[in-house]
Amino acid sequence: MTSESKVLLFLLVIYLTTADVSAIKCYSCDNSHSSACGNAFKAYQFQASECNTGGNTDQYKCGKQEQPPDSNGWVGVIRACYKLGDVGGMNETNGCHNHYDYERNFTAIFCFCDTSYCNGAPSRQAPLSHWMLIVFLSITLIDLVGVWPHV
Repeated sequence: MTSESKVLLFLLVIYLTTADVSAIKCYSCDNSHSSACGNAFKAYQFQASECNTGGNTDQYKCGKQEQPPDSNGWVGVIRACYKLGDVGGMNETNGCHNHYDYERNFTAIFCFCDTSYCNGAPSRQAPLSHWMLIVFLSITLIDLVGVWPHV
């Protein structure tokens, strides 16, 4: 096996072992504390955090909760990590769903998604696994066209 092939194999193994093991990152805020968290979301004012750093990351989704306008026209918005099953009777599939809790007289729209930063404005941050894939594909292309520098 050539040294170039070893490097490619090493990068592929690293990519495959890191691609899906990191926890999902979601914005966590509410517009009762910061108007930048509202529907005109200003992502640059918030740091996304990992939903679950020690357990099963498949149990979490990013979410946005939007309450209907109150008597003054204010619309409550909460962005957070949601552990699946924590909100009883909720449709937790990706997308937006109306939720009614008749016992508490509470109505809201919950939107769920399962990729990092998806509960806010689009992010330009690429995960490490994406950068590793770019490097791997670049090295593979260089190797295929035969312009790999020989040391």
